Amino acid sequence: MAGKPQLFHVAVVAPAGRPFELRYHCPIEKRKVRRSTGTYDRKEAEELAKSLAAELRTGSYRKGPTSVGWEEFRAKYDLEELRVHHRDGGARQYNGVLDAFTAIVRPQTLDQAITAEAMLKFRNGYAAGEHSRFGTRSAHTVISGMAALVAVFRWAKVVYKLEQDVPELPRFRPPAKKREAKGRPLTDDQVAKYIAAVPQVVGESAAASWIELINGMLESALRLEEAIELSWDDRSKIRPKWTDSGLATIVFPGAEHKNAEDDEIPMPPGFERILLRTPKSKRKGYVFNPQGIALPRPAGGRPPNPGRVSADWAGKILTRVGEASGVIVEPAKGTPPRPEKPAPKPKRKKGVVNKRKRKRTKVTRSATYTPPKYASAHDLRRTCAERMIDAGVDPLIVSRIMRHKSFETTKKFYAKGNLQKAAERLRFAMSGSD
Repeated sequence: MAGKPQLFHVAVVAPAGRPFELRYHCPIEKRKVRRSTGTYDRKEAEELAKSLAAELRTGSYRKGPTSVGWEEFRAKYDLEELRVHHRDGGARQYNGVLDAFTAIVRPQTLDQAITAEAMLKFRNGYAAGEHSRFGTRSAHTVISGMAALVAVFRWAKVVYKLEQDVPELPRFRPPAKKREAKGRPLTDDQVAKYIAAVPQVVGESAAASWIELINGMLESALRLEEAIELSWDDRSKIRPKWTDSGLATIVFPGAEHKNAEDDEIPMPPGFERILLRTPKSKRKGYVFNPQGIALPRPAGGRPPNPGRVSADWAGKILTRVGEASGVIVEPAKGTPPRPEKPAPKPKRKKGVVNKRKRKRTKVTRSATYTPPKYASAHDLRRTCAERMIDAGVDPLIVSRIMRHKSFETTKKFYAKGNLQKAAERLRFAMSGSD
């Protein structure tokens, strides 16, 4: 009869720039609906149309995840969730995960996606670097991507009122990596070379103030930003303190401390001796005042900042000192890059101006090459810790002065090479009268 919908007919339609769609009359909603097949292959779309028509004829059709195409679902999620409740960065992250899931799993419908098998396949492929320009992904990237995918599927469960539960997040245990400090303590000879290179970088007039800062870090184990902010009299900043009994400590207000908690630690004796060189009448303001660079700046360069040197700028200066001293704390790895031969200068015919420019020398970069690391500010802190360990200071006290969150950090990076000395002390303690 004219005008009545064809209940079991499923039409295959090709929208411009989108996968094939199936259009049919939904017996549950009593209206015409459209459903994306998620494929650009007409044969695959026709097979899906036959399967759907069979469901309509036999009465097994249900309005659920089977009736939601994967591309249709993604369009809805983007429109109703990402554009409304997420900023640009978060939306790009979710879309990146969904793009990878689409490329790895290739689901046609939502019900094919929300399965334990699909999530496991995605986890394995995602970790192996499929659909990635940079190879294998880090453990953090895999875990965050899986969590984002679960959040997407939970949204789908609520919006589409799905009866099935979202599968649990597949376990992912990345291979354990051996953590190593990016640097090492300096020997006495290297410290001497490092300090000797200071005038070369900052100039003779400013060298004394920078050497004072370096010696202070070598004796205090303070981080650079802490040493720069160390104050004689400002109670809101890190400051030295002498108790009634004459013992010296360093006070860390919560706002300045890395752990955001008020703290007070013993002051190393060498650092106390440096501070006591300053007369009481001059103990005002900041303890260390490194001067600006006194070297002549290049023509057109930026003039020096007349204000106080920041921790970030001081770190760059101390790194330049390390480079000037030639003290390497971590050798280069891999094969260094080789400069390509410059292109030959084109010949010019007499009387003809050749406007072709000569190409600059290019450097062939090696992905496996890591340049050497020169001594920097943090290596001064490592040197202080190593000196305390070598002097026989209990590693627990060293950990307290270093303010490590866990003693395992001190044990792993600083106290691990002290086995021989520990054995000697143990033999002496247990030998008795012998």
